Amino acid sequence: MKVLIIAPRICSPWTEGRKKFVRDLIEATTGRWQISGLVTVDAGESTDLPRRFRTLTANSKKDHVTLLMAKLKQAVTAHNPDLVLHFPFGAFGGLRGLANLWAIRRTSAVCRHLGVPCLTLMYSLTEEANTALYRYFLKDVYTNQYSQGDNVIRFGVKLPPAILPAQSRTDSQTLLFMAGAAEATAERLGYVLDDRGLRQLLRIGDTLAAAGFRLVVAIPLLKSAAMTRRLVSLADNTWPENRLVLRGEVTVPEVFADADAFVFPYGQEEKLFVPTSVVEAMHFLTPVILPNLSFLAPFWHSPQGEAKVLAYQQGNPEDLAAQILRLKSEPENIINMRDKAAAWVDAEYDINNSAQDIEAAYRRLRDSRKG
Repeated sequence: MKVLIIAPRICSPWTEGRKKFVRDLIEATTGRWQISGLVTVDAGESTDLPRRFRTLTANSKKDHVTLLMAKLKQAVTAHNPDLVLHFPFGAFGGLRGLANLWAIRRTSAVCRHLGVPCLTLMYSLTEEANTALYRYFLKDVYTNQYSQGDNVIRFGVKLPPAILPAQSRTDSQTLLFMAGAAEATAERLGYVLDDRGLRQLLRIGDTLAAAGFRLVVAIPLLKSAAMTRRLVSLADNTWPENRLVLRGEVTVPEVFADADAFVFPYGQEEKLFVPTSVVEAMHFLTPVILPNLSFLAPFWHSPQGEAKVLAYQQGNPEDLAAQILRLKSEPENIINMRDKAAAWVDAEYDINNSAQDIEAAYRRLRDSRKG
């Protein structure tokens, strides 16, 4: 099967789930499919894609959409694929949402005109897409395994085997927070603090530090000294200086080797979002703490009542602190929970599931066109 991948911003830093999914899918299906692609990369960043991928350098946010659309018809005509896979951005607030919607509609229209089946795979959809207008225009996109409807793809990851820690990490005291925001701007820092929930974790620093914990915060934008100073000086930051570690660059799986727990204090509901960092943490046998938000229910809710994570009441920092303190008071329960989470996530997020579902969706599209 000849597959053409169309995707914006597939480049370093490899800290965003959508980027990782595209990269993992390419690696997992090389040899299985004949793959080519058209992608954009940020100026100054790197990518490691097969030779048959054309990369376009974007010097601004809008370039990631306009450059792809300008070269789209040419790419489809030149490669003559059996299937086009489109991996657009998932943000739908304001003008950015309209631009993303235009790119989705434009890609589908070009493929339809050229007689090539197209699957639009949405790794995430922000809550702004949960309106009648967006629901109508996005009715044909493919989403993850927890969505309603027929257009479902089991999204997965490709990770190296986990190594069981020589000693239980529940006896140690390092918490890890990660986010993929790379642009060193006040807007992106605000997104990490509020949407991604870091502010909640900063506010309970004095309580957790007194109990012996330290916090590692890993965000690409912290490569900027100005962003680092701004974060440390926040009035909400109650962590003692010697208990707070800020990193602008980390690698997976090494970052989890030093973590006793991964904290994912997401601050709001989303229509659709695959928390890749949570999947990675579970796979690498790192206990996870996250809020009881609806879109995260597959991770914290179990029909059998078996806990996979420590779930707290969203928006309640006292409950967040209480769940974290359980790492020290319930070591045996935490180990049992961690092991169940790893077994579940490895079956649920196998990248081969993604390939199989895409092939099945392609066959349905192909057969419907014949009919």
